[in-house]
Amino acid sequence: MSGEIVNTHMQLVAAGGGVAIVPHSTPLDKRPSGWAVYRLDSKGTRLITDEKAAWYCYGQKVFSFFGYGNLAFGKEAALAAAQAWIAEEYGEHGPWKMNAWRDYVPERVQKQFPIKRGAKT
Repeated sequence: MSGEIVNTHMQLVAAGGGVAIVPHSTPLDKRPSGWAVYRLDSKGTRLITDEKAAWYCYGQKVFSFFGYGNLAFGKEAALAAAQAWIAEEYGEHGPWKMNAWRDYVPERVQKQFPIKRGAKT
């Protein structure tokens, strides 16, 4: 892949496909309410990670921040649940690294295909 990598999708395409954990919002949310599993094949086509997902989840497996009694703890618990689910479903065990878009990608992807801070989309 040539050119500057400016977002998580381009990062995963450059890596030949893969999986990321991205903030998820429903149409009514003013801020993210969970983590979604975003997965691409080697051609850059988005793959469904949850066939039973609600329409507003766009086929992505979502781990809600709520139900843990504390939003900050819920974010961390939901992230850990997403990482464990990805390890079981897809064999990706991380370690995970936050990229410039505040999405989590495998650390090897972030090292090999970093997003340039301030890159224009």
